[in-house]
Amino acid sequence: MKQTSWLHTAPAALYVAAVFYFGTVPTEPLPAIGSDKVLHFVAFFILEPLFSWAFSHRLPTVSLARLRGLSVGATILVGALLEAWQSVLPHRSSELLDLAADALGALLAAGIGALLAKRRGRERSY
Repeated sequence: MKQTSWLHTAPAALYVAAVFYFGTVPTEPLPAIGSDKVLHFVAFFILEPLFSWAFSHRLPTVSLARLRGLSVGATILVGALLEAWQSVLPHRSSELLDLAADALGALLAAGIGALLAKRRGRERSY
């Protein structure tokens, strides 16, 4: 394994840790209905490219389509694990709509990343 591999995987790992931290601590209710769904969408829209970047450096021979599939799957898995974790916390709640917002964020980020890579004429965007 290359010495720089941690430079490529650390951002995703640290971001996942932050998602779990902020998904665990008690929070005040958000003022607008649905605003937590926007936060979920944005958080997982950001996470997908971090996974994509990490996977593209860890798996250099894998095609862009497979990398995007892996990164979307990993992103949605993090969302599912977060919801499962929140379901056992007395001060948090678990909602299927949160997971749906996570998945939509990941899918949109992957789609935009794939379009940008195609537009640049590259198989990989990273």
